[in-house]
Amino acid sequence: MSKMQAVISSVADLIGAKLDRAEGRITQGRAELKAEVDKLPADVGRLGEVAAQVFAGRFE
Repeated sequence: MSKMQAVISSVADLIGAKLDRAEGRITQGRAELKAEVDKLPADVGRLGEVAAQVFAGRFE
């Protein structure tokens, strides 16, 4: 039984690490997206903000 628990623990640790890495990448991507939207000229800035919100909503 202890071998099974060790395998389950290893799998859980692996999944946790991958989820942490994915969350970090999503956070990084949001920051990159915001930086690009902030660079847009004022006349298209609002459109960029809306597009960024739609995109970001896919990762919530």
